[in-house]
Amino acid sequence: MQKFGAIFPPGERVTTDGDMLRGATAVCRILVDGELAIRVEGFPKEHDYKAMANIGPGEYAVEVSDGEDVAGKYDALVWPEWVMASAPCTWEDYTEGYTVALRASYPEDDEESERVLADLIQPLMDAIVKSAPCVPYN
Repeated sequence: MQKFGAIFPPGERVTTDGDMLRGATAVCRILVDGELAIRVEGFPKEHDYKAMANIGPGEYAVEVSDGEDVAGKYDALVWPEWVMASAPCTWEDYTEGYTVALRASYPEDDEESERVLADLIQPLMDAIVKSAPCVPYN
């Protein structure tokens, strides 16, 4: 997925920190030259992404009303530095869908950040649904 290149800041060394997988919940932190550049979280929709977006300040310091809808197959919202989407599927004991939140500190320009993240989220969700035990439903 070449689209991922757009969210990596310039740097010499890419590492991951704190990969965690607990059942249907996953967290991956990607660092560039030791600085957090990208954080991706996946969780059952029981942790509704629209509710999570209203938690703040902190990791999810955004408001749903400030997010822009992202057209596509999955329900998604984008903000500068943040994008969240939900797939209608069952996963293990969870039946309400699966949500992915991605935070990227690059690109730094707010409009460019929203454009890049909006372009990225639908293919990312497709890849997650295809590669994981997320069984689609309608």
